[in-house]
Amino acid sequence: MVILMKSNKTLVLSKPSKLYQKENAVDNITIYVPQQYEEFELKDFIGSMYYTDPGNVAHSENLVSEESDKEGFLKFKLPVTTKITSIAGNISLYLSFVHTDLEVNKKYVLKTSNLDITVETWDDYFKYISDESLSVIDDKIAELDTKIAEIKAIAETSVPDDLSLTEEGHLSLTVAGENIGDGVNIVLTSEEKDGVDDGLIDFDIVGI
Repeated sequence: MVILMKSNKTLVLSKPSKLYQKENAVDNITIYVPQQYEEFELKDFIGSMYYTDPGNVAHSENLVSEESDKEGFLKFKLPVTTKITSIAGNISLYLSFVHTDLEVNKKYVLKTSNLDITVETWDDYFKYISDESLSVIDDKIAELDTKIAEIKAIAETSVPDDLSLTEEGHLSLTVAGENIGDGVNIVLTSEEKDGVDDGLIDFDIVGI
């Protein structure tokens, strides 16, 4: 969702997007404000967003600027939290910018027009379930998500597909022809220890 302050201090939605009740931290409200209004540099002002939720409760958010991608405008970004989406309905908001000039001991205040945005509702199939029960469900989903991530990590781990034995007697596991791990050194102790010519050789493993 993008809000633009025009040169006449009117707020408009330049890129509307739907917000749904109880959404949290997945959307952002991006605000663009002209760098200059009349003779004032708004970067020298402290900005705030004031809004009234559908329950007629007033809130305020500090505006923190970030690098702007729109020439001639300051850019602010606010995460959409459940404080904004807790109740479905219309939210009325405006921006306020305040600057105090200590040299002349004068305070300057700029306010924008009001803008209404809507928090959409949906058919809540869990409306008869307590918040505590929903928290348990969310925790279980998070636990399953963690286990799935762990399984994926294990599946992506390199699995040995062959053995490598050098003339010097060093035996190691390989993946796609590349040695993995430290391997072991094999030392021949005797041939045909049992006296039977069956091709078997006795050896010791050292260096483990």
